[in-house]
Amino acid sequence: MRIWSLLGMSMVALSGCGERDSGPHATEEGRVTYWEVTDSDSAVTACTDAESWAETVSGPVFSSGSYLMYRVESGGLTATGQSCETVAASSCSDSDVLWEIDGPLLTFVDEPVALDTSSACDVSMNVIWQVVDEGEIGLFTVEITFGYQESAECEDLEASIIAASQNGHGLANCTIQMEADLAFSHVD
Repeated sequence: MRIWSLLGMSMVALSGCGERDSGPHATEEGRVTYWEVTDSDSAVTACTDAESWAETVSGPVFSSGSYLMYRVESGGLTATGQSCETVAASSCSDSDVLWEIDGPLLTFVDEPVALDTSSACDVSMNVIWQVVDEGEIGLFTVEITFGYQESAECEDLEASIIAASQNGHGLANCTIQMEADLAFSHVD
């Protein structure tokens, strides 16, 4: 699924660096900023455990040595997500993620992803990413929710998802939340 591929991080080893104030800085414009994921956890709330939906409603997982990378654009109002093979900016390419910067907060709201339900009901997956840049440390959060149109077809789909689940949940109130602690690595 596209959202999980966008969340993919490069795995590399790296040493720490010196003091840094919170928020993206003018000195970082045009350069790639690297954050190492030091710990992560995800929670799935009120989501179906129906086998046909298991992959869709699972939380993202980060392995040890994962990184979040972005390039702050000129003017400092946006940052472009990066996919990197190593910790050198020369190994990076732009991803589809465009972060909006507001002080120490970076936010990316993905276009709703239409899920194939094999029914007349349109179900969308809505995703919001945020990074709080506190200087040397940060917090990366992802929140995923599901949306339905109000229709008889959607009510029927929700009822069928609930009927196929062991836990009695569907998608209507399903929320997936992930938090990852970040340690500033370097800017290249």
